[in-house]
Amino acid sequence: MTALSSDDRPLISVVLPTYQRAALLERCLESLTAQTLPRSRFEVVVVDDGSSDWTASVCARLADELPMRSFRIEKSGNSAAKNLGLFASQAPLVLFFDDDDLADPGLLEAHVEAHRERPEENVAVLGHTTWAPELEITPLMEYVTEIGQLLFSYRNLEDGQRLDWSYFWAGRLSCKRSFVAQHGIFAQGFPAIIEDIELGFRLAKQGLDIVHVRSARSFMARPVSFDEFAQRCMRKGRGLWVFQSRHDDPAVKRYCRVAEALEKWPSLAPALDERMERARELERRHSERGELAEGDLSELRELYRWTFAALEARGVAEAAAEAGEPRDAPAHAVATGPARVPEICPDPVFIIGSPRSGTSILAWSLAQHSELCTDAETDIFYYMLKDGHLQRAFETSVGRPDGTWLANHGVDFRRFLGHLGLGLNALLTATANGRRWVDQTPANTLVVDRLAEMFPGARFLHILRDGRRVVHSMVNFHRVFGDPDTVERMKAAGRLAPWTTDFGDACRTWARFTGIAADFCGRHPDHAFTVTNERLIADPDQAMREVLEFLGVPEEPAPGRFLRTQRINSSFVDSGSSAQAPPALTEPWRDWLREQRDAFFEAAGETMVACGLATEGELLRGGDSTDGGGTANGGARTASGIPIPGDGRP
Repeated sequence: MTALSSDDRPLISVVLPTYQRAALLERCLESLTAQTLPRSRFEVVVVDDGSSDWTASVCARLADELPMRSFRIEKSGNSAAKNLGLFASQAPLVLFFDDDDLADPGLLEAHVEAHRERPEENVAVLGHTTWAPELEITPLMEYVTEIGQLLFSYRNLEDGQRLDWSYFWAGRLSCKRSFVAQHGIFAQGFPAIIEDIELGFRLAKQGLDIVHVRSARSFMARPVSFDEFAQRCMRKGRGLWVFQSRHDDPAVKRYCRVAEALEKWPSLAPALDERMERARELERRHSERGELAEGDLSELRELYRWTFAALEARGVAEAAAEAGEPRDAPAHAVATGPARVPEICPDPVFIIGSPRSGTSILAWSLAQHSELCTDAETDIFYYMLKDGHLQRAFETSVGRPDGTWLANHGVDFRRFLGHLGLGLNALLTATANGRRWVDQTPANTLVVDRLAEMFPGARFLHILRDGRRVVHSMVNFHRVFGDPDTVERMKAAGRLAPWTTDFGDACRTWARFTGIAADFCGRHPDHAFTVTNERLIADPDQAMREVLEFLGVPEEPAPGRFLRTQRINSSFVDSGSSAQAPPALTEPWRDWLREQRDAFFEAAGETMVACGLATEGELLRGGDSTDGGGTANGGARTASGIPIPGDGRP
């Protein structure tokens, strides 16, 4: 038996492994500050498994609010992190807790009381986890918990029920530290999801007894999407194969059902992609309408059942193939190959809008968030999709009279585009270090409808900036290069866009990009959000809060702070720096000549008025400057003969 201390030493250690989830970890730790168990009676052990986000800052901020110790290791996997937390723990009881869960105020007290009632060393306590109240429960989330019971299978569990080793669910389970440390720790290198069950199996040989205690409550704070859960099913399948390969035991074989998966996978493979796409289609319909007809809902649930079972079988088959396990498969079966199915980001972010509107600063501000990242522009999408290039290539292929693979299999362009998007998504996700990627390429605005087809779960942020400020920034863009000779060489080589030297083209470019983006946002209100550049400057914290809320990520101060301290427009090298606030909201058009105002009004006036950026009268009046005199840059003119405004203000 394990004696629980009656003095002021900790009774229970909360072992909390984490990786790249600073925002979720922060909420998790904050929930532990509200425990009914006195702080002197518990401790928190955080093990950072090599995160590159703000995990260390989160731990430092909450160090004074919790009896907490934190450790950082190079990326070694969940099992290694749990083991370190176990060895570092000091209390007789250990609760393994997940970083995306929130603790009920009575969580730790409920675990401690349960162990007081069952002090035997071999007894573990399984708590009860459900969705956090603030989450919107989607059909997928309802299915995996209440119907399929693939995530939290509590529906048939009674309070106080004794359970077998397959309920050793680390993340919501506490046990006596001495029992685990003496009889078996987590197997390092073992695939995630199954590593806790595998430990439970080994501990069962030493007498493990698990009791369900419903009052030990926690709440999962992270929603789950279809594509995320699909990836989880494949990882589970791989884990099941490894589990059975390490333990030649009848109970393990019954649990893993590897032979059954290997037998079924060849017959399931041909229909998998089509059924997954149908599930996504029904989910989009639910998202657009807010509900599904009874027949559609029944079909969606059946698709969930079938696809998740198929994906688990796929994971088993791929693990077997990698290990060289022989499989009896018919010659026509779809080959899985040895390669793993790549991870994809289910809801990437595209920032759209005119060049010089602030797409880059918005992207890099968002990248300060622990769940988001950005990189250089991905103009490959634009070059591939512009002017219908890709569609013409597709139509040329399927139109061949002698037949092609696409035509023979009845692949239409929409389906082709969707699968192309999955591949490119996987490529980008592989470089995102586990975070959600943000694209910042203005040119992608021109192909935004195709991008929405390629990335059906994507979110689109339209950054809207007053066209007059944008045009002024465009025609002064050459200033960033400094040396006039460099500018001339770039012009001669065609490496500067026409709008850098042509006032009229700058006006038309802003109107074109902004019109396309505004139209897209109007047609897709659930997937697109507009924020103005001027609002980001004037009230960065509130503006970023609204953007983060739209993206569905937790609020963090870093994006707003970054926005406050960075130059928001870089056509003017002296307009701000990392140590200065953004430049003021200037009005460069007040110095425009009448012909400049007229040119802008003709090309962009309708778009300005439609977007609510100015009235027709304001555009025609322009400002207090007179029509006479030269230009601020000594009379330089664009290729269209209109003077270039160059007063040096952003």
